[in-house]
Amino acid sequence: MNSNDFVQYIGSHRIALKCVDERLQYRSSIKTSPDFLSALREYKTALMQAIQPFGNQEVIICPQSYNQQSLWFTNKLFPESSAYNVVLPMLIESALDINRSVSAIKQIVAKNEQLRTVFDSLTIDTQSTPCQFILEHYDNPVSIVDASGFSDTQIETAI
Repeated sequence: MNSNDFVQYIGSHRIALKCVDERLQYRSSIKTSPDFLSALREYKTALMQAIQPFGNQEVIICPQSYNQQSLWFTNKLFPESSAYNVVLPMLIESALDINRSVSAIKQIVAKNEQLRTVFDSLTIDTQSTPCQFILEHYDNPVSIVDASGFSDTQIETAI
């Protein structure tokens, strides 16, 4: 099984990988084939290097779609560009419970794997494959800015 077929296999069967100490663990809802187990042993080092930055959590690696690959490539060419980020400023005129708002955002992220997906490449035997890394959990801090004293120009600049 070559590296592209392997990534396709683990992605299509939603096989979760996890690093525990120096071991690579997997969880699968299907009976895995001997070819898969052989490829897992062969690609163990590359897989562990790819998922170790995400800590001690399960990661599902999937190939990117062609559209995702083009966005990923564009981002690699222009890493400072925010062309594909959507900014949604909101004017809130009533009291806001910040703790509840942050909790609600974290619950939405927990329930939607699209919001816990990181795009990177998996390099196996000098072949780099753009992949999606779907994380078990994602704890990105939520930034809250009190702009009540900002002018319209300051708000536009901050956004």
